[in-house]
Amino acid sequence: MSIRPSGGWGKCGIITRMKRYFYANVVVALLLVPAVTQAQSIDGYIVDFTRFLRQIILPLLFGIAFLIFLINITRYFIIGGASEDGRDKAKRNAIWGIAAFVLLFSLWTIVALLLQSLNLSTAQTEDCPDYLVIFGDGCGEPLREGSISGSGFSDSSFGSSGSYTGSGSYAGGSGYTGGSGYTNSGNNTNSGGNGSSAGGGNATPAYSGLAELAFGTGRDNASERTVEGVAAAAASTVAVPEDSTCVDAITLLQQAAQSESTQAAYAYVQTAAAGTWHNLTDQTQVNAITYDGDELARLLNSAETTKFDLFHTHPDSRIDNLDLAMNGHGPSRGDMEYLCDFDHTGFDHHIVDESGIWTIEATGNTCPVTIEEGPQLSIIETYLALAAMEPTTRNDELRRYIESDLTNARYDAVFTPLLQEDLSTLSATEFRNRSLQQQADTLFRISYSADPSSFCGNL
Repeated sequence: MSIRPSGGWGKCGIITRMKRYFYANVVVALLLVPAVTQAQSIDGYIVDFTRFLRQIILPLLFGIAFLIFLINITRYFIIGGASEDGRDKAKRNAIWGIAAFVLLFSLWTIVALLLQSLNLSTAQTEDCPDYLVIFGDGCGEPLREGSISGSGFSDSSFGSSGSYTGSGSYAGGSGYTGGSGYTNSGNNTNSGGNGSSAGGGNATPAYSGLAELAFGTGRDNASERTVEGVAAAAASTVAVPEDSTCVDAITLLQQAAQSESTQAAYAYVQTAAAGTWHNLTDQTQVNAITYDGDELARLLNSAETTKFDLFHTHPDSRIDNLDLAMNGHGPSRGDMEYLCDFDHTGFDHHIVDESGIWTIEATGNTCPVTIEEGPQLSIIETYLALAAMEPTTRNDELRRYIESDLTNARYDAVFTPLLQEDLSTLSATEFRNRSLQQQADTLFRISYSADPSSFCGNL
């Protein structure tokens, strides 16, 4: 007498249920495609869809096919070994599993051939779909030859032991001369090389720290989460006494931006009685910050709060890791998008770096950030980065930014004309003003103050 569990697990029960799960997963995954695809053009749609297909759908189906195959192998040799009919059915289903492998592999190849025939690459778009944006990380573009050597980004703050070796020359096109290199304040050493261009042949873009800052490994991200209790990273960030004066607190945050390898976040809450500082650092990395959402909401919505300002630091280690010669670095696209994503346009958001304080202010109904407005934010970030950059490095760094695989053609069109100028003669203020049109288009206003006393006097 044989005993089998109830609920349809006898004979074909396993396969029937596996088929149901298979179809359900396929339907759910396909329904998610429109929600996770952020396409700015037909090419962008194809790239995002095929990336989603190759990195999410196909691996999922491979896993399901393997599971079906494994179950039927087990049924053939163990569970149904005593029944010839059971063995035949298990054998037949296992063959179907192998056929699924062949079909999926063929589909994988077809997708690759489609991308190649259209001259597209899943590494050519800088706007990562939501399902690929990892905390503080970019789209995981492959490293290009000659771009990074050494132990590299070894931990959540990207470490400090890695070294970048620039290619020093550009092969193909009209060419240009490689930079002389420099050693930054960290342990990363840039060897720019003294090579010169060679016309003709295929171009091999040099490493661009500016492109990495905006679109790659250095891309900044801001978010928040609501978890009851004290901010998770409060104890590991700079300690600003609650009753600090504005100038003292800004000075401490600037010192942290120079010495710390992760970001720190604080709220400055003004009431009728006094102003107080509150640590909101919930999760933090060198190029990412997550604010303590429940504490932020409590302070913002308190009946005693008359003014609320949000501060966070941009550490020097972020630009050091990218071999960029910059005097701090201002607001990122991620910082501006954060205000919209979490509906925080009612208060000002301040970024503190080693050189001063940047303020992001919403001047109108800025939200949500549309597909067309998103790239405008990246243009603003690039202008602000050039403003903070060592003047003598601007032309070479911008040229490498334009040639980088990370940089979309829309940015090439904006910044290529600048290469006709000697950018070392422009002041930081002039560069910041270059982004005024994009600021007006997106209804964000960004200001800068190098003097904590002056800034606090207007807070």
